[in-house]
Amino acid sequence: MVTNLSLDVLAEGIETEDQLKFLLQQGCKCGQGFYFVRSIPAPELEAFVNPPILVPA
Repeated sequence: MVTNLSLDVLAEGIETEDQLKFLLQQGCKCGQGFYFVRSIPAPELEAFVNPPILVPA
């Protein structure tokens, strides 16, 4: 139904490879969940999103 309406779908709560495979088979191309990355505290998120830049000496 969504593809007939030209809408994008975001699957939330993907936790297993089987869930991911099913969603891909159904044509879902975008998702999020613990399968990809677990929740992390804010300070760790900042380091994850903004890694240090190494400058050659």
